[in-house]
Amino acid sequence: MKKKIGLMLALMCLAILCLVTLSSCGNKRLSAPSNFRVDGDTLTLTWSKVKEATAYYIEVDDTVKTSTRQNSYPLTSLSAGEHTIRIQAITNNDEFENSVYAEYIFEKVPETGLIYTLINNKTEYELTGLGTADGDVVMESVFRGKPVTSIAKSAFRRNGRLTKIVIGEHVKSIGEYAFAACSGLTEIVLPESLESISPYAFQNCPKLESIVIPKKVTSIPEYAFSLCRGLVNVSFDGSITSIGNYAFTNCESLTNISLPDSIQTIGDYAFSGCSKLPEIKLGSNVNSLGEYAFYNCTELKNVTFGTPDGGCKLTSIGVAAFSETAISLLIVPDSVKIIDISAFRNCASLQTIKLGSGIEKIGTEAFWGTKFYNDAPDTVVADGWIIECKNKDIKSFEFDSSIVGIADSAFNACTKLESINSSTVKYVGEYAFANCMSLWEVILDGPIIDLGAYSFANCEVLRDVVLGSDLKTIGDYSFYLCKTLEDSGINLPDTLTRVGVRAFLYTRLYNNADNIVYVDNWVVGIQPEAVMDVVLKDGIKGIADYAFYDGMLLNSFHIADTVESIGKGAFYKQGYLSYINLPANLKLLGDFSFADCYYLQFGDLGKVKIPEGTEKIGKYAFQNCTLISSLHIPGTVKSIGDGAFKGCTNLGEGKLGYEDEDGNWIPVYGDLVLGEGIESIGSSAFYGCQGIVKLDIPDSVTFLGSAAFYNCEKIKTLEIGSGLKHIADYTFYNCSSVEAIVIPTNVKSIGKYAFRGCSTAKDLTISEGVESIGNFAFYKCENVKKLVLPASLTTIGDYSFRNMSKLTAVMIGSNLVNVGKHSFYGNSATIYTEFESVPSTWSERWNSSYRPVVWGVTLSEDNGYVVSFVKNANSIENISELKPSSAPSRKGYTFDGWSTEANGKSVYAADNFISAPDGTTLYSLWSEGEPVDPEVPEDTETDGTSQDSSQDGTGGNASGDTQSTN
Repeated sequence: MKKKIGLMLALMCLAILCLVTLSSCGNKRLSAPSNFRVDGDTLTLTWSKVKEATAYYIEVDDTVKTSTRQNSYPLTSLSAGEHTIRIQAITNNDEFENSVYAEYIFEKVPETGLIYTLINNKTEYELTGLGTADGDVVMESVFRGKPVTSIAKSAFRRNGRLTKIVIGEHVKSIGEYAFAACSGLTEIVLPESLESISPYAFQNCPKLESIVIPKKVTSIPEYAFSLCRGLVNVSFDGSITSIGNYAFTNCESLTNISLPDSIQTIGDYAFSGCSKLPEIKLGSNVNSLGEYAFYNCTELKNVTFGTPDGGCKLTSIGVAAFSETAISLLIVPDSVKIIDISAFRNCASLQTIKLGSGIEKIGTEAFWGTKFYNDAPDTVVADGWIIECKNKDIKSFEFDSSIVGIADSAFNACTKLESINSSTVKYVGEYAFANCMSLWEVILDGPIIDLGAYSFANCEVLRDVVLGSDLKTIGDYSFYLCKTLEDSGINLPDTLTRVGVRAFLYTRLYNNADNIVYVDNWVVGIQPEAVMDVVLKDGIKGIADYAFYDGMLLNSFHIADTVESIGKGAFYKQGYLSYINLPANLKLLGDFSFADCYYLQFGDLGKVKIPEGTEKIGKYAFQNCTLISSLHIPGTVKSIGDGAFKGCTNLGEGKLGYEDEDGNWIPVYGDLVLGEGIESIGSSAFYGCQGIVKLDIPDSVTFLGSAAFYNCEKIKTLEIGSGLKHIADYTFYNCSSVEAIVIPTNVKSIGKYAFRGCSTAKDLTISEGVESIGNFAFYKCENVKKLVLPASLTTIGDYSFRNMSKLTAVMIGSNLVNVGKHSFYGNSATIYTEFESVPSTWSERWNSSYRPVVWGVTLSEDNGYVVSFVKNANSIENISELKPSSAPSRKGYTFDGWSTEANGKSVYAADNFISAPDGTTLYSLWSEGEPVDPEVPEDTETDGTSQDSSQDGTGGNASGDTQSTN
């Protein structure tokens, strides 16, 4: 029995041993998932891939069970709190078994459910949507470890679920339509960090009752709070300077708003339709008040301009600005010059009006429908101004000595009025006496300054006009259709500087003229049958606006030296005019005065000298005068208007000339001389003047407009005066022959494309003081070899130094906050910078050519050269056999290598300093004198121009001028 039991035990042990053996010889188990990590931006859990795993089985808190083929799992949908996540590697390979479960504990921080998107090189978040949030929301200031700095365009637009929002304390900007049409929104708390609000941001939030604008916000843009019909209170904590067009229009409940004294401009319709607004105070700095600004503010009773001590900068009250309001008392400050059309129309309660001493113009129906107007007798008069004659049947009117101005249309259509006589009137408004069919005599022999447009138009029997000695302007069509007016019936004083277009058309002055139409000492037009060659009579003072436009085609024209003013468009489009002189006493050249006179040479072979004493050259004055070869502008000229010499393609060219005795063509080269004293040169002033060789911009020039010398492709010598503070966009675009560019010390900013295509320039000096350089500013300046960025520079735009193919070194100081994409693409430079690593504010694609970079260098005080750096594992990047490092540069010096001690001997060359042991301090060595360039065959490509376009990160699309959005 014992033997049997023993045998049985032996057999059982053998069986167990076989089972164990068989088990050990069976399938292998997969490794369990490991190396868990949660991405803080996307809240995605990842783990290392398990070999032979075809999927992963996931359990969350023993409730959510799912599988995935990816070694990742999103955690965004989890609620706040701690979660247990179990993950098993699964296989379909029969040789393996599924892994055991790996466990990961994840704690999710509470979130509002708002939607955020990474921006600015993934260093910040922008709020882009409401997501699952609802009702009253306090948005995150910091989301997943990074600040939320902006609210995107249309982020909450038309969302009815949002009732209140407290905006995070790091938000700087709110995009267009961000909260527009949020029908349930009752309250918004804006943070102190906020700097800008975009147009339409809060438009049509009907339940929003109150808003406090933080102190860093300086402007309320157009339509920002328009149609917020429930908005009652608006307050400003800071220094708002402008309120845009329609900003608060139709905020029907607005009753409390206090405008700070810092406000300078109030736009069109800014507060129109704010029907419950009771009062408004416009501070002393308001200088612009737009059209319909407070139109239909039906309960607006009190309006204050400026401060009690008389401080006020407002010069104009716009069209219908206070029309349909409840104002009862109006005190206009002395600073106001213009009260425009219908400014206070239908202000039924307005009874008392006090006009300031500065008024020069009152528009039509400015006070129509006011109590003041309705209660007035036949003639409405306010503080020396005749507002309107209500009795259109008057035959005469006695002007007392207090009358200084006549408003627009004041006596319009007083068909029985026969004469006017005043020795005190200064200003006659537009249409003031138009259609006075019986008016035969006008005596304004006092301090009259201005006759408005159409002021006496269609006064058919007007024969005698006496004008005082202070008259400066006669407006467009002033005496149009005054059929009986002739030269003997009017005097024009020597003070007159402008006669408007067609001011005397269809008068006897025209009908009786042989060819040139004279009015006293002015030329105002030409008869259709006029002669081709004209010599003006002596004693003429001026030429009226558009006097010879659309008239007989002229061949030559001689202007008397007594002429002081050539009006706007005076010779516009006289395409066959070949000769004209500029009179010695000329003071003013009006806009378009000689525009499109294609064959006009101005005398001897197109040599033009603007007379000394000329003060202004108007916009497009000489546009497309293609035969101008030489131009001298004296310092008495203060301003040169936009496009003044645009398209003068032969200026300086040498295409003009003469034949010598033997019949040989002798070209005459001209020049451009700008006199010291010129202060302003307008946009496109010399656009396309392709023949200019030398350009010296005087120190007196403080304003240089955009594209001023665009495509002046033959300028070799360029001197920019010290008076400029800003070089505008496109100023010297494609000036491809410029040999050197020196930016003077007073310049603060350089606009986009400013020197784009200056491909010949070898030397570029950007002086200390420049703070910003715009997009494409020096694009394709391909012969510049050295670039020193001053310590003052904080911003470089996209593509700003792109395709500087011969550039070998760039030094970047620690003040450079912003660097745009592809800024240094297409060059052969090594970049030496004081930064230890890439700042978060630089574009991810700032170095899209992957040029070598040396981090953490020490630069000289002016950023002009590298002094030293400590070589370590992280201090050098992108150096390779294909892209070796190049030497640093220093103006006027040659680089002699790197030393391990200051002023020591050269130990490392530019191409092998990377071999220095980590921790070694390397000092740059220099010797005076520029290095001599080796001879390079013309067809040899540089490293910068032959680079593989794939390395710029734009898919080979980075070589064009079009700005990429990448």
